[in-house]
Amino acid sequence: MAEAVEDPFEEQLKLYPIDFVLPPRVREELQRKGTGAAIHNDNRESPRFRTNGPAILTWISSPPAVDQSHTTCQVIVRDISKTGVGILTSSQWFPEQLGKLEFAVGEMTVKVMRSRRIGPRCFEVGARILKFSRHDDE
Repeated sequence: MAEAVEDPFEEQLKLYPIDFVLPPRVREELQRKGTGAAIHNDNRESPRFRTNGPAILTWISSPPAVDQSHTTCQVIVRDISKTGVGILTSSQWFPEQLGKLEFAVGEMTVKVMRSRRIGPRCFEVGARILKFSRHDDE
C-alpha cells in the first residue's frame, strides 16, 4: 500500500507555526463564512468574503521612512475580495510595506494599507492585492 504524500504547502505551514493568540471575539468571528456585511462609509470596491485559511507571509520591501523588515510567518486570512485581503499576524506592519502571501493554490503580492493591534502579539492587517498568480499558471 502506498503511503500518502503530504501536500507541499502543508509541509511549508509546519515550518512556520502560528505564534499569536486570537482574542476570543476574533476566534468567534472566524467561524462565520460568506459575504461580509458592509459598514457605513465603507469605501471598498468589491464585497469581501469571510474565511479563515492559512497563508505564509513573506516581507518584500518597506518604504525608506519605515526601515523595518519582517521574518516569514504563517498568518490567517480573515477575509478576501477582488482587490484586497485582511490577515491576522503576530507582527505590526505599516502602510506601503510590500509582502507576498503564499497559498496552496498560488501566491499574491500585497501592499499594506492599514494595520492595527487587536490583542497581545496579534495584529489585523488590511492589504491591497497587487498581483495574483496560480501555481498551475507558471
